[in-house]
Amino acid sequence: MPKTIKTTYTAINLETGEVYTGIDAPQSITRGETHFWQASKDFFATLLGYGTVESKVVANVLHRTDPKTNRIACTLPELRKELSCTRDTVASAIKKMESKRLIIGIGQGVWMLNPRMLAMGNQTQIALLMAEYDKYVSERTGAALVVGKYVLKNPVTAEELPLPPECDDKLMFLDGNTQFWKIYDVFFGAIAGLSENELRVLLHMMDINKSKGGGTYNRPLTVIADEARVSVPTVNRAVKKLKKRNLIIRYCNCNWMINPLMVANGNKRKQKVLERRYTGVQAENEAKLKRYRFRVLSPYNDGKPFIPVGLPTSPQKP
Repeated sequence: MPKTIKTTYTAINLETGEVYTGIDAPQSITRGETHFWQASKDFFATLLGYGTVESKVVANVLHRTDPKTNRIACTLPELRKELSCTRDTVASAIKKMESKRLIIGIGQGVWMLNPRMLAMGNQTQIALLMAEYDKYVSERTGAALVVGKYVLKNPVTAEELPLPPECDDKLMFLDGNTQFWKIYDVFFGAIAGLSENELRVLLHMMDINKSKGGGTYNRPLTVIADEARVSVPTVNRAVKKLKKRNLIIRYCNCNWMINPLMVANGNKRKQKVLERRYTGVQAENEAKLKRYRFRVLSPYNDGKPFIPVGLPTSPQKP
C-alpha cells in the first residue's frame, strides 16, 4: 500500500503570535468501502424537501464529489442523460441544494460541496476546505469574508490561508475532537429515489439529534407516525422499502437496527459491535427464510417440490 503524502502546515495565532507546527493534511484522499465521509447532523436535514426523482439527482451529485477538493464537476445535460429525467427536474434539484447551502456554484458545471456538512479527511483538511468554501460564498454573494484568529502557512508556497472562526476554539484542526456521523458511498445509492416521507422515517429511526447512539430504534412504528405526522400505512410502506434497500433490519419485535455499513455514529469499538450484530441478524433472518422455503417445498427434506395429494400437477384439459 503506497504511503499517503502529506503537507505539514504551520498555524499562526494573529492575536498572540503563537506558532503551532506539525499540522498535517493529506494530499491524496481515496474513497472505498472502508473510507467514510464525515457528516454533520445538519447534512441530513438538507436531504428533505425533494421529489422522488429529485432525490436521485441529489444522490448522484453527492456520489460525484471529489473527496480531496469537495468539488463536483458535471453539467446539467450529463445528469439529465444519466438519470433519464427532465431538465427542469435536474435544475430544480440543483437550485434546492444551493438554497439549502449544501453546494455552491463556483464555475460552469462545477460546484463545491459544503465541507461543514460533508467532507473526508482529517480536521486540517476540512479546515482548509471550509476556508476555500467561505471564499467562494463571499465572492458569490458579495458578503464580507469572516475569518478567525488563525492562519495556516504552507511551507512550500509560503501562502497564508485565513481559517474560519470555527477553528478558534481549541484549534479544532489540531485536536480533531469533533463529533460526526460516518457515511459510506453506498449510502448515496441507497437513498436515491426515496420520497421525503421515506427519508423522514429513516432519519427518525436514526435519531439524528442524539449526541450518542443512532444504531438502533426501539419503539413501535406508530410512534414515528405520531411524531412525524404521517399515517401508519405510510410508515409501513417506508419501512418495507428501507428494508429492501438494506438500510434497516428488524431483529425482534419493535426493535430495528440502522445498517452501520452505510451510516454510523460513535467510536470504532461501538461500530464494530453494531456491524457484527447487524450481519448476525441478517444471517439469522436468511437462515429462517431458507428453512421456511425448504419446509414449503417438501416436508421430507429432500429438496423436491411438494404437491399435496388431490391437487393437479399440471393444467387439466377442459
